[in-house]
Amino acid sequence: MNEVVHLLLRHRGAQIGLCILLTIISMALFADVLAPYDPYKANLRDALKPPSLDHPMGTDEIGRDILSRIMYGARFSLLIAFASVAMGAIIGVSIGLLSGYYGGWIDYVVQRMTDILLALPGVVLALALVAVLGPGLTNLIIAVGIGFIPVYIRIVRGVTLQVKAMEYVTAAEMLGLSSLRVLFKHILPNVFPSVMVQVTLHLGSAVLAAAGLGFLGLGVQPPNPEWGAMIGTGRNYIFRAPHLIVFPGLSLFLVVLGFNLLGAALREVLDPRLRRE
Repeated sequence: MNEVVHLLLRHRGAQIGLCILLTIISMALFADVLAPYDPYKANLRDALKPPSLDHPMGTDEIGRDILSRIMYGARFSLLIAFASVAMGAIIGVSIGLLSGYYGGWIDYVVQRMTDILLALPGVVLALALVAVLGPGLTNLIIAVGIGFIPVYIRIVRGVTLQVKAMEYVTAAEMLGLSSLRVLFKHILPNVFPSVMVQVTLHLGSAVLAAAGLGFLGLGVQPPNPEWGAMIGTGRNYIFRAPHLIVFPGLSLFLVVLGFNLLGAALREVLDPRLRRE
């Protein structure tokens, strides 16, 4: 573990990704202290002001400070990302382990259900679920998280089938170890690296999915600041006040870039075949 952390900290892509993510996470955690204005307070006299010393990122259509709203909006984007990916990973890993280890009819049923879910594009599935459940933060997390479950099932099942065939797992079973002990002590540690890489990459995808649904008005509801919803509102003023979409869009770009750089570096560090000399 120490070697992995050491290699990760030396990786240029990981360094850039971590710097971006730590900056955005710090901004979200300390938004109460760092934000120069109340993100919910409107002032129509300052509506649609361009970037200035008083408002470094300008103001929106009802005079709210965009910088403050981006800082507070980072909380919603990161919360949705971490919660939805955690939900997808926990459920997907558990089902994938059982499917790969026990096989038989359990594996057949799980894989056919996984095929059905994978046949639907993630955005379409999330849209359908939000349409059924209704807009809102909790429902958005559930909708995005369900879309990640089949990916983890497939990854974990494949690794489980490989590890289950190894001699030390067969020896553990012959010694009379319980199935749960074999799964959690011998198989899960081998699954963990692949899952961690996918989790990191999925965090960026979750941020984009949440922003996409927010753009359509199906995510976090007004007046809460959320980057996708801010872009959706700002598109009405794209020629008059382009800063309304430029700064939330740039925030989305940076956070997704950070997660992708970190995920690519983590994959390279965990797979010796991909390590650079």
